[in-house]
Amino acid sequence: MEFDYYYNGEEEAFEKYLKFVQQVAFEDFELCVAAQKNLQKGVYCEGILNPVKESGVIYYQQLVKKLVLDRYKKEKGDEF
Repeated sequence: MEFDYYYNGEEEAFEKYLKFVQQVAFEDFELCVAAQKNLQKGVYCEGILNPVKESGVIYYQQLVKKLVLDRYKKEKGDEF
C-alpha cells in the first residue's frame, strides 16, 4: 500500500502522528499474520462478526452492501 501524508508545517506534531500511524500499521500487520496462521491451522475459522468489538467492520460492510445494491437497482431498473 502507498499513503500520502499532508501536514500544516508543524513538524513535531506531524512526526508524532506519523510515528503513531506506523505503530498501528505494524500492529495490524502482526495481527493479520497471526490470524492467517490460525486460519490455516484450523484454530480460528470465519464466522459472524462480534457486534461489540467489530461494529466498525459491520457498519462498513452494511454501507458497501447498500451502495452496491443501490447501484445494481439503478442499472437493472425494477428487475431486482
